[in-house]
Amino acid sequence: QRGSGPVAAAVRRSVTASAAALDGRRARTVRTRAAILEALLALVRAGDINPTAAEIARQAGVSLRSIAQHFPRRGELFAAAAALYQARPDSPEPAATMALA
Repeated sequence: QRGSGPVAAAVRRSVTASAAALDGRRARTVRTRAAILEALLALVRAGDINPTAAEIARQAGVSLRSIAQHFPRRGELFAAAAALYQARPDSPEPAATMALA
């Protein structure tokens, strides 16, 4: 019977492990991106309306490279943070200084 031997079982385990690893990488990507956006929002809330990538990375606990991988352009980072902020049901209107960031 095809697909029922030890080799087939090993292949199924390998495929399952690969899928789990992919899901783990995807989950890590989502966590890293969220940490970066939350760090930017925290810095802006603290009054730093134009933080550097190094400050955002330090706040998020990630590398500068991670920021560049997730947000190749600074405008993309700020746009994603603004979208996250506006999507929150409890977000007040940003102050005029925040709108300039």
